[in-house]
Amino acid sequence: MSEKIEEKYSNYINKHIESFEVFGNKEKFKYLSAYRNSVYGFRILIEILKLNNQSLLGTENICTKEHLTKVMAPLASRATIINFINDQIAIGSLKTDVSKFDKRVKVIRPSVDLIAEFKMWIDISYE
Repeated sequence: MSEKIEEKYSNYINKHIESFEVFGNKEKFKYLSAYRNSVYGFRILIEILKLNNQSLLGTENICTKEHLTKVMAPLASRATIINFINDQIAIGSLKTDVSKFDKRVKVIRPSVDLIAEFKMWIDISYE
């Protein structure tokens, strides 16, 4: 016997389903839709955006491939994560900058276009 989900939660579920359907629109979201294809892709997107904001606020949290592979370890293998990141760098949704602290380290940042698409998705989904 299953328990009925209250209408409040049912509406929340439907809103999330609609949100992810919008997210997958490849015509509207050139870069963002690639992050929807897997749990680790979506998690990478959120982690990169979070660390980007923290670094802009002055904290020293930097986003690197090494960091992402450690954080995503429960979701996918190291090779899968690195391949995904490299693919996103190649298509332009992510970019790399040399670290100010260690010239050997490449910091991963979202492109301006990826940030704009994310903002548009949030505005559409949660208006």
